[in-house]
Amino acid sequence: METPRRRAIRLLLDREAYAPGETLRGTVEVDWPRPLPVRGVRVELAGAEETRITVSRGSGKNRRSTTYTERDEIIAEGYVLFGGRGVSGLQAVGEAFKRLLKPLDYPLLPAGRHRYDFEFHIPPDALPSFEGTHARVAYDLSARVDVPLGRDLVFEGTLAVVNPETLRIAPYRARGTRPAGGLLRAFRAELGLELELDGCRLIPGERLEGHLLVRNHSRKKIRGARISLMGVEKAEAGGHEREETFEIARGYLPAPDPAAETQDIRFGIKLDPCPVPYAGRYSRVDLFLAAGLDIAMAFDAEIEVPLEIE
Repeated sequence: METPRRRAIRLLLDREAYAPGETLRGTVEVDWPRPLPVRGVRVELAGAEETRITVSRGSGKNRRSTTYTERDEIIAEGYVLFGGRGVSGLQAVGEAFKRLLKPLDYPLLPAGRHRYDFEFHIPPDALPSFEGTHARVAYDLSARVDVPLGRDLVFEGTLAVVNPETLRIAPYRARGTRPAGGLLRAFRAELGLELELDGCRLIPGERLEGHLLVRNHSRKKIRGARISLMGVEKAEAGGHEREETFEIARGYLPAPDPAAETQDIRFGIKLDPCPVPYAGRYSRVDLFLAAGLDIAMAFDAEIEVPLEIE
């Protein structure tokens, strides 16, 4: 194999995403044009749940903002693939003076392309990766060739951790009618709603299917139904709490017969992207389904159903 012309570092993984409890296997590949001493070649995985909430007080010129943060470490591991461990900043400064008197005693990394295999075990209780408004769950994967008194060769990336495939959205059966809320009565749009959901696996590509049964006891026309899969992010930091709702997927289903007294509106929502419900120390994400009726000449009727993960 030819000697590389320039320095390069790559990090190769056996898969794109990992679930809690699984083993990550990968390779650090280093292109090294000429022999040089190095402190070491290392790889590290650091994952944590973090929350960040900014609170403002006062007004005008007296307005002040304070940002509160919380952090819960999930994993922090590293391995030496060649050579030894790193040194502190103070030790690095001392090395600069030592070099004036004698060469530094570090192993020589030969010229060529070097491959170092490694593996990490994802904790069985690890949270899935998530990026929200106030909460973040992230796993940072890095590799480094530590060059004394020189510029390090560094690779930095993120690792995708997903929920295990055994998780499911539980079936939901609402047999009793639900009266439409809001000001529907003032417009005499008397109706009831029943929602039924089939369970499905919580993995990309799966479909959450069900049907919305409508009993229309008025002369109002029901033009269709809006179905939305929603998430709610809850975060806490420094004694302060924040809640944000976000939409994951939605669809509109026109009613086949807007004037019918009974309508059975069937729907299916593809989990793409797949939602990431979790419960951490400082944050959590829950899912719910929102169904709304598009009613002519009346306020729309809506129903929200929390989704249970089993």
